[in-house]
Amino acid sequence: MLTGLRLLVAPVSYYAGFAGRQGLFLGAFLVGGITDVVDGFLARRMKRSKKTAEFGNVLDTFIDSVFYPSGLLVYRFVPELVEYWELVLAGLLAMLFGVFVSWWRKTLNTPHPWTSKLATFSGVMIVLSSLGGFFSPVLIYIFFVLCIASMTSRVVQ
Repeated sequence: MLTGLRLLVAPVSYYAGFAGRQGLFLGAFLVGGITDVVDGFLARRMKRSKKTAEFGNVLDTFIDSVFYPSGLLVYRFVPELVEYWELVLAGLLAMLFGVFVSWWRKTLNTPHPWTSKLATFSGVMIVLSSLGGFFSPVLIYIFFVLCIASMTSRVVQ
């Protein structure tokens, strides 16, 4: 159910970013991020069949791939980020490549590696800190390194 809410919030986040509605963007991004964390926490605590858990992992990865790229639209509100767009895009593409390799190998149904969780967390921190007026290029570099680590952990699995 929380995963579905994140899927519903994704278009709101994209709309708000493109429309320049910073408050709505921040709210939608927060709701999406919080539902992802709570959903993951509950999924690990609940007793589910192996098949249900595998389906949940695949669905979560798909919805993450739809929702989190909306964070790129933070550039509309924080012009300093434009200077780093190639690095952020390269990191996201690396993560997506890792997801594709996992799908190709039929291992996408396994839980997210910790490197992916850390990369996602650092991306969320870039969005939130930038909107809060605390932009730091260091976060961009940390995000990139974690994205490469995420891709590597999925490829080497």
